[in-house]
Amino acid sequence: MNFETQPQETYATLRIYHAELEPASMTGLFEVKPTKAWKMGEEITVENHGSSAIFEAKTGGWLLSSKHAIRSTDAMKHIEWMMDTLANHGNTISKLQKDGYTVDLVVAWFSNSWNTCPALTPELMTRVANLRIPLWFDVYLDQPMDLSLLD
Repeated sequence: MNFETQPQETYATLRIYHAELEPASMTGLFEVKPTKAWKMGEEITVENHGSSAIFEAKTGGWLLSSKHAIRSTDAMKHIEWMMDTLANHGNTISKLQKDGYTVDLVVAWFSNSWNTCPALTPELMTRVANLRIPLWFDVYLDQPMDLSLLD
């Protein structure tokens, strides 16, 4: 199935947050090295459009991103990679959620056009739903919308 969506960049990030999060423990649970992880109170560097700032972490965090693992602008390929990575960890995710951890999957979507959008197949939505992970899209549109088209 081809949805003909062409963003300039896209990637998926599994995000896990909790005040008592221990990065090494989380890495052991998921058997994969995170893209970024920290304990509450540690200084973390946040990068934004070429600049960076240092903050004291208000909670622990463990992030796993597809950004450097998948060379595609197709959001489904990034989500599929994440679902493959998490395939045997449904019970772990469920336990973390029951223990008060925030677990979600965010897909960053960068486009120069208003005439594009991410798309998901029913099969991929089922895989995400079976892991009970909230999924949301963080959409960035660089070109202003031509509002004259709405008149």
